[in-house]
Amino acid sequence: MDVKKAHESGLVFSEYLEKWPDEIIKTKDTELGRYVKINLSRTNRWVNRKPWRQFDAWQELPGTGIDEEWLVLTEYWCGDAAHIVPVIEEVAAACGVQPRYIFRDDNPEIMDQFTTNGSRSIPKLVRMTPSFEVIDSWGPRPENAQTTYEQLKATTSDIHMILEEMQKWYNENKGLRVLNELVAQLK
Repeated sequence: MDVKKAHESGLVFSEYLEKWPDEIIKTKDTELGRYVKINLSRTNRWVNRKPWRQFDAWQELPGTGIDEEWLVLTEYWCGDAAHIVPVIEEVAAACGVQPRYIFRDDNPEIMDQFTTNGSRSIPKLVRMTPSFEVIDSWGPRPENAQTTYEQLKATTSDIHMILEEMQKWYNENKGLRVLNELVAQLK
C-alpha cells in the first residue's frame, strides 16, 4: 500500500476516538488492554484541556493556508500517542489540515517507510503534498522526551518505571515540545 491509499483508508480524528471503546472491549483480557483503556482517558484529558494553547508557539502557527495532507501512524495502546495525537490534531486544525489516522500494526508496509533508527516507533506524523509526495515525517516523540526515554532505558530495565517517568514528562510539558517542533517544521 502506498501513502495515498493509506491516507484514503485512514480515519479522521472523530472516527479514531469513536472506535476506541471497541478496542478496549477487544483487548480487555490482553496485556495491552490496560494501556488501551488508560490511554483513552489520557487522550480525552488533553482533548478537553488543550494546555498547549497557552504557549507563545501557538500564535506562531502559519494559519489555515497550508496545502498538505497528513497521515498519522498510531495505536491505541501507545502511551506517547495518547499525549501527542491530540496536539497533532489541534495543530492540523489550526492549519486547515485534516489528518488521517492509521494503525501501525495493520500497516507494516507503510510503517516500514518511516521507521526511527530501524524501529517501528509511533506516533509518526507524515506530511505530504496534495499529490501525496512525502515532505517529511515527525515522531515518535519530541527530541527532549526521546532523550529522557533513552536515558531511562540506559539506567533501568523496569518498563513500568520508564512508562511512569514518561507519563510525568508529558504531564509536566503539557504539549509544549510537540507544539514547538511542529511549528518549527511548518516554517
